Amino acid sequence: MNRFKFLVILVVITAVCFFVTGCDKEEPKTNGENEVISVEETGLDESGAEFETDEETTTLTVYFSDEQAMYLLPETKEVPKTETPAQAAIEELIKGPEEAGHVSTIPEGTKLNGIKIEEEMAYVDFSEKFKANYQLGSAAEIMTIYSIVNTLTEFPTIKRVKFLVNGEPLEIEGSNFDFKIQDFSRNADLIK
Repeated sequence: MNRFKFLVILVVITAVCFFVTGCDKEEPKTNGENEVISVEETGLDESGAEFETDEETTTLTVYFSDEQAMYLLPETKEVPKTETPAQAAIEELIKGPEEAGHVSTIPEGTKLNGIKIEEEMAYVDFSEKFKANYQLGSAAEIMTIYSIVNTLTEFPTIKRVKFLVNGEPLEIEGSNFDFKIQDFSRNADLIK
């Protein structure tokens, strides 16, 4: 019987030691959805100090004019992963092309105020420079408008595009388009 008590006490002491040392370990970090994330994903080392990580990227397709303003030419851009890829795509259009033979279509000095997407419609809001430096004429207008429209409709959540300047519907006297009432859909015939 003494031997049995001794074994029970030994097992209890061993179990207590095991649980006590196990409780001292730091809990793994989670992302709020109870998924464990690694130290590399947090951008912090084990002490909580920041360190650089290899950023994931997103591949975007944006459209620029050809030199004759007859066709839109696709250009692939690698950008840091973002929760707003449509905005990143328009920012890449504003930066301009990297490939030879591709011509920028966005009026000089234009800034993007934002993009709002509702019911497959993208409301793209530009600064006043978009309107002030907008080039009139059929070919120039088509290249400008459809470079934006075809870029945005690369995203499955966007089927149509409406243009705004500082939150108001775009109005350009002498334009071939009536931006106040017109929205724009993809025009694949312009893509070469």
